[in-house]
Amino acid sequence: MPKIISALQAHPTESRAAFQARALDDLAPECARIRGVRKLTLNIVQEAPSFMPIPRPNPAAPPVYDAVMMAWLNEDAFSAYEAQFSGFPGIAHHYLVDEIVERDELPLVQGKMTEGIKNIPLIVAQKQHGDAARREKWKAHGELGLRIHTGMRRYVRNIVDKALTPNAPLVHGIGEVCFPTIADLQFGQFPKPEDRQAFLDDIAGWVEASTSHYATEKVLERDMFRLTHSRQPKPRSSCCFRGRFTLSFDARARQPQTIAL
Repeated sequence: MPKIISALQAHPTESRAAFQARALDDLAPECARIRGVRKLTLNIVQEAPSFMPIPRPNPAAPPVYDAVMMAWLNEDAFSAYEAQFSGFPGIAHHYLVDEIVERDELPLVQGKMTEGIKNIPLIVAQKQHGDAARREKWKAHGELGLRIHTGMRRYVRNIVDKALTPNAPLVHGIGEVCFPTIADLQFGQFPKPEDRQAFLDDIAGWVEASTSHYATEKVLERDMFRLTHSRQPKPRSSCCFRGRFTLSFDARARQPQTIAL
């Protein structure tokens, strides 16, 4: 079943908080209601924890987004899914991915916030590596992460097959690195100093740039929003951009987080 990852960013005239509330209360439920959408999660991006290193600027890094939606859907449902973004304010970049679940020890409960905190790095690989090499490099990196990130309870590698949005930023991979508590992230990502160095040495061999997104995750599924549901779709705000979602506003400048994959 295809998996689509949609990176969402607010219009410059709207605050991050207002945009996220709109995505959570309006956009995500409408997408989850679509026939053929089997599972959907919305990840609300937070500020990076204060104990995380301050990243160095990297012009090759993807932008920082305000929310990340993940949808598992039938192929014939994408047109309806895409249409939900046509009147939604801001930027939407959609990527078709090949999902590889390496560890899955955090339950996803329908209609609930998932326990803990999740990092979603958007990764750009070094130019000298082709598709097969990128896959092998990330596979080896994943094996390293499974050993050293002792506090991690879910780990997913989403290899980007293609961008579905014209002019979307170049992204080769989208990770999901999940910890059940902030303390598990702080003390269980790199339990020993040598773990951090091994991590940095590894990514130096294949990663050009990455942008981290620390987020909380809500799980929505189509079963929650049956066609017989009495609630009508909410009217769109008058500030909405009425064009196709592929036409985007200039992104607000935010500093990418580049350390954790």
